Amino acid sequence: MLKVAKVALSVLLLSASIPSLMANAQENATPNNYDQYIKEAIEQEILLDKGASSTAKGMSTLSNKEFDKTLDNITESSSISQTTKENIKKLENAEVVLLDFDSDGELINATSSDKGDIRSNFETREITTTESTYGTEPHERISTQSYLGNQGNTAGKETGAFHRLQTPASNTNKIYNGVVADSVVLPTYNITDALKYSEAAYLYTGVDGVAEVGFEGIASQFTPAGWYPMFHAKSNHTVDSGNTNGIPQPSSGKYYYDTTKKFYGGDKINGYKVYYYSTDSTLTIREQINYSDIYVVRFNGLGSTGRSVKRLTAIAMGSATSTTSPFHYGYTTPAIWNNMKFLTNNSSSSVYPSSVSGLSNDVWTHGGKIDYTTSGQSERYVFSVN
Repeated sequence: MLKVAKVALSVLLLSASIPSLMANAQENATPNNYDQYIKEAIEQEILLDKGASSTAKGMSTLSNKEFDKTLDNITESSSISQTTKENIKKLENAEVVLLDFDSDGELINATSSDKGDIRSNFETREITTTESTYGTEPHERISTQSYLGNQGNTAGKETGAFHRLQTPASNTNKIYNGVVADSVVLPTYNITDALKYSEAAYLYTGVDGVAEVGFEGIASQFTPAGWYPMFHAKSNHTVDSGNTNGIPQPSSGKYYYDTTKKFYGGDKINGYKVYYYSTDSTLTIREQINYSDIYVVRFNGLGSTGRSVKRLTAIAMGSATSTTSPFHYGYTTPAIWNNMKFLTNNSSSSVYPSSVSGLSNDVWTHGGKIDYTTSGQSERYVFSVN
């Protein structure tokens, strides 16, 4: 059964003192609204089970009473696995966090189903990217088979080393609307010393070049070194370069981090999902981690149609002197994506990257090495300095 979401007293007190500012926050923080995102997450979990019943599709649109009835019928049957049933129970008690970004990429609202107003939990920093003045570098060839060489669309090479998988733009025949993985393992990385060189490690999912959510290794005066959930909304204006997929994107933007959710190198994030629906009038990305936390990120001013989805494993470099100058620190334990797929047709199906026609498979090593190995559907990355 769905839990009744709680709104902290602090939100109610703040709304009394600033009524115009909090009107939207109160609307967003209604129990039914939080429950809706939990219902969507449960539907997603069932649809990913091989034994899923056709009755699961669209069940999140039902009233809470009818949803509970449908869910009981599905979980009491033997068609879905015991693991899926256990994950559903976890999701029923998940915390939902609503984040609103304006068209300038600013976080303007953050509310939690458990704690109310949590805007103060989010730290920010701004990163500016300049266009390349280095010209075109030759693609390197490394003899060791597991090492990736530069290939594909190298947009973004000015800002670091990466492996990027990006789908084509969605259309009426095929919609790409997210990424799902059984688990993601965060690499061990010298976060503190790397930041002295304006370098940072990332694992994230993006929608075109306008919205990104995932994890970054960060540290600051107020935040101890660790891996934290990261959210990036790029302001809504046009630049002349970058992997835009035909949609304008900016050259700068603020990155926000949930400083209350700290992870360490080697930690496994289970039940990783990032998805949106092309039917949303405003681009709204849902991110699920560990079946316990659901972030709902609304990017005001952006639509949801014609979008592509990308997955990146990267080391960002904010002060590189050229596109071949190596990063200073690599991963000492691997980043791992386990059984990662792209969600398609508004999550009614999913496909492995190898089955995506027109997939962009892009690599830039930035003078370092990217050791990439696979075992079954497990992908392992180790970035290392030459």
